Amino acid sequence: MPDKAAVVTGATQGIGRGCALALARRGVAVALVDLRHEALAEVVALLATVTPNFITGEVIDVDGGQWVN
Repeated sequence: MPDKAAVVTGATQGIGRGCALALARRGVAVALVDLRHEALAEVVALLATVTPNFITGEVIDVDGGQWVN
């Protein structure tokens, strides 16, 4: 599936992590998104051993207003 791309939310654990790895192993370009930056870094390191075709994103909580100007 080298001509495919997927966005995986909750990519650091459970089904999200499993899907990200399975898709990457099949040649899909994967975009990883999760709230937990440290855990996302671990999945990135793992995916880097499988494929170069991934990007990451970090979700932030704008509820407190500190991220919005």
